[in-house]
Amino acid sequence: WRGPVSPARLEQVLCTTPHVFVSPSLHVDENFGVAALQSLLSGGRVILSDWGGHRDHKRHFGALVRLVPVHQTSWGPFLSPTELAAALTVQPKPRTASASARAAYGVGSVAAQLKALVSARPRAVLELQPSALVRAIWARRKDNRNFSGEKIFSDLRDPYAQPFFRAYGMRGPRRSVTIGAWLLRSGYAGFLPKTTTAKRLSR
Repeated sequence: WRGPVSPARLEQVLCTTPHVFVSPSLHVDENFGVAALQSLLSGGRVILSDWGGHRDHKRHFGALVRLVPVHQTSWGPFLSPTELAAALTVQPKPRTASASARAAYGVGSVAAQLKALVSARPRAVLELQPSALVRAIWARRKDNRNFSGEKIFSDLRDPYAQPFFRAYGMRGPRRSVTIGAWLLRSGYAGFLPKTTTAKRLSR
């Protein structure tokens, strides 16, 4: 642990030191992944959860990005530590980000896309209608005080959450999962549903 590192020092290290950036994030707002992009533009390779905006990096940077699948389980999205470990052991041939990948995230490219969106004249103005899922969520929030404020789902097992998770990249279902032995010893296994089989992963 190096403690707090200034942005300038971090950027210097990223640009001068071979590295692998790892982000197994399952955050429901992982819409882009700025840290992963910075690492890619600095010449590193990244290992990311196949989730949200991480998938866009794979489309542009190809072999520099390795995605670890996210599986559906009975208590929510799950990323296997064994699959993450397997991704870490792969040694790809050294390469750098292509010019086209860099250009895709450049100021000029982003500005051109925004200009095209703003200046586009749709042939017809369509009124957006909420989907059946959105209407069901609204009805539940109206009838249940526990869903006040910004809360949408009760927890990660909420059936209404599953379509959103699948859109983010979740595959499934998967009933047998592998978790670390240290998690089992810490009592985490007590929170696993009875329908889920937990295998032990040694340190």
